[in-house]
Amino acid sequence: GEFMEIMKNETRDRNYYFAEQAVPVNLEQDIITPVMADQFLPTESVYYWDGIGTKSLGHTDDAENIMCVLRGWKDFYIVSPFESVFVYPGQKEGYPSNYSPVNFDNPDLDKWPQFEKAKVFKVRLEDGDCLLVPSHWWH
Repeated sequence: GEFMEIMKNETRDRNYYFAEQAVPVNLEQDIITPVMADQFLPTESVYYWDGIGTKSLGHTDDAENIMCVLRGWKDFYIVSPFESVFVYPGQKEGYPSNYSPVNFDNPDLDKWPQFEKAKVFKVRLEDGDCLLVPSHWWH
C-alpha cells in the first residue's frame, strides 16, 4: 500500500522500483493463468516487479521473462544472445558477465563501438501488453 501511494504521487522527485519474491498475496486472485503458461511457467517461479519511470542496465537472466504492462507504457531494447560480443558483457569493473555497461537506448559508440553491429529490437509495451523475453536474451 505504501508503495502504491508513492507511485500515485506525480510530483515525486525520483523513480521507484518494487520487487517481490512472489506475486503479492492480494493480487494472486487476479491472475488468470493461460494453459500454455501453466505448462511452462509454474506459479511458484513467478516474480512480481513493479515500477514507474524505471530503467535497468542491459542484462540477461537464466530464466524466461514475461514482461507485462498493466497501465502506461515501457520500452524494451532486446539483443540476441548470439550477439553478446557486441554488448561488452561484464566489461566494466564490478559488473558480472550477464550485465552490459552499454546504454542500449542511447549508446556511447565512441566508448562501445562494437555495439553498432548489434541488432537491437525495440518493443514498446502499452496497457495490457505482454512480451516473452527468452532466457539469456539481453534486455
